[in-house]
Amino acid sequence: MDPVLAELLNSIGLEAIKIVGPAAIAALAAYKAASLQFKATLAQLREANEFSARQHLFDYYKERQKRLLESHNELTTSLGQVLGVNAAAREDDLDFSGRKMIDSFDAIARLYLGAAPFEISLTVRDMKAKGLDDLEEYVELESTKHALGGLELGEDFDSKRNVVISLLGVYGQLERCNQLLLEKEMDSLFSKYVSRP
Repeated sequence: MDPVLAELLNSIGLEAIKIVGPAAIAALAAYKAASLQFKATLAQLREANEFSARQHLFDYYKERQKRLLESHNELTTSLGQVLGVNAAAREDDLDFSGRKMIDSFDAIARLYLGAAPFEISLTVRDMKAKGLDDLEEYVELESTKHALGGLELGEDFDSKRNVVISLLGVYGQLERCNQLLLEKEMDSLFSKYVSRP
């Protein structure tokens, strides 16, 4: 090969390396910076979405706690009214409005008696999912679920009163277990932001 041609090719190669080399290094650095920025943005989005999801779950448990408390209060009020009516008159002495009140009470009690197994199943499922199945409240709720199957609203007042008192206990248990779920969710929601000793 001609020495002039070889030197020209060598010179072109060196010039190409001088031009392309820094551009390749700059492109690699830009790629790494963009990649790190993308990963940081992705991590922020993931954290924001996780917080939002936990917040929605927290709100769900809070609303459920409110609903359980309202159910408990309604049962208590209904029982008080029926006890008052029963104390004032015997079953056969009740007038039409007294009978209607007793029938309304029966309907409310049947509604809550029918809804209780579902509420218990939801709470048991959530407690198990949150790792609260080793608590005494979980075991008690499980046994209550099985005992509730034999509970039936009878025709006599004592039977009705016993069922409602049992339901008050069930809804009290549900409130307590839901409070534990709420506390667990609150703890997991804010644990990243609160330092513990």
